[in-house]
Amino acid sequence: MKQIYDFNRKSPPVITENMIRAEMERLKLQRETALLATGSLLIVLCLFIMAVTLYDSMPLLSIACAVYIYVSAAGGSVIALVLTQKRRSLIK
Repeated sequence: MKQIYDFNRKSPPVITENMIRAEMERLKLQRETALLATGSLLIVLCLFIMAVTLYDSMPLLSIACAVYIYVSAAGGSVIALVLTQKRRSLIK
């Protein structure tokens, strides 16, 4: 493993238990967010498949599914844009 610090020249960076806990919490939140996004995409995919399959027998339900998919995609895009802008303003 490559050593990134030369401990003979200077002391290692200070790290506290709170810093480790904060990093673990951040990684946990990223994992949960990825699972939530994956789950919501799978639900929308299932609704799309249902809309295509039901079009012949129940066109009204199929259209309702398509409208829901459109609204869901639009809402998700708006949320993603807002969060991206907030993150950029926090980083600056």
